[in-house]
Amino acid sequence: MLLIRILALPILPIFALIVLIRNWSYDRGYLASNKFDIPIICIGNLSVGGTGKTPHTEYVVNLIKDEVVPCVISRGYKRKTKGYLEVLPDMTASQTGDEPLQIKRKFPNAYVAVAEERLNGITNVLIDHEEIDVIILDDAFQHRAVRAGLNVLLTTYDEPFFDDKLMPFGNLREFKKGAKRADILVITKCPDHLKTEEMNKFKEQASNYGIKSIYFSKISYGHFIDLMSHETLDLSSEKVVLVTGIAEPKPMTEFLDSKGVIYEHLAFRDHHAFSSEDITKIKELFDTFEAKRVLCTEKDAVRLKAFSEKLKELNMPVCFLNITISFIDEGSQKFNDEIVTYVRDNKDNHRTP
Repeated sequence: MLLIRILALPILPIFALIVLIRNWSYDRGYLASNKFDIPIICIGNLSVGGTGKTPHTEYVVNLIKDEVVPCVISRGYKRKTKGYLEVLPDMTASQTGDEPLQIKRKFPNAYVAVAEERLNGITNVLIDHEEIDVIILDDAFQHRAVRAGLNVLLTTYDEPFFDDKLMPFGNLREFKKGAKRADILVITKCPDHLKTEEMNKFKEQASNYGIKSIYFSKISYGHFIDLMSHETLDLSSEKVVLVTGIAEPKPMTEFLDSKGVIYEHLAFRDHHAFSSEDITKIKELFDTFEAKRVLCTEKDAVRLKAFSEKLKELNMPVCFLNITISFIDEGSQKFNDEIVTYVRDNKDNHRTP
């Protein structure tokens, strides 16, 4: 990885100039940033890699779904389709991307759509569904062609944006000062026990960018759930093959260790598109290890479900570990209030005669 960064250093000035000119053009109005009457919440980050955008998006959907009609719009990373597409529960991850399909199946009454250009996605979904009350943009902090009413910026506890550098030398998609566009900052993937002194240091750094609302969240692992029956399982002392296609599987393996799950780990790259050859590879390890199940992440389960028949034929039951996010230091109520207040205050704007 270090070698790749070193080799890519000559393009740093070019990338920096492109980012600078683009943001300057939006700031000065030379590039249009379109505003909609409907409330729009953008959940994104400044860096590449996983900061927990999808779990936080699901948190917001779950928070407001009983009061309003939400719609999530995502790029649909690694999907094989192009342009605007409304996501339906019986679609496949190759059509929609794994995360949008996961959200749709988890919240069937919410609308979900994918579109590389979020402006196109919003325009089309509102034509198709006038009943939508709020738009949630998943991973769209850099999509400035749409002006969100509420920008939620995520950054991880281990690699906060203010300690990072612009790509390719670091992981930032744009300069740190882009954080000034955020209304809310969430420090994600925090340890269970976060000291007040540490939180104050983060808040001090965030204040340099004019961000007043700062929260701290952590990953909370839920239950082991059978892929087909959706039954809750107990895997303690049970031998499983752990299959992951996520950016950082370490927190999950640490959780499994704490629960006494006995596993062999087969790791793939983030958003890996599973193939029949991969299923055969998993089966070989499954038999060698004398495992009882295949265990995967919730996101991987969306992609593996396309091989349900083959998995059944090979007698490889699959289960997944679901996750949620929770807030630290009583931040949950305050965060919830900010989101709900924004939605309530703006949800009827687009219906005003």
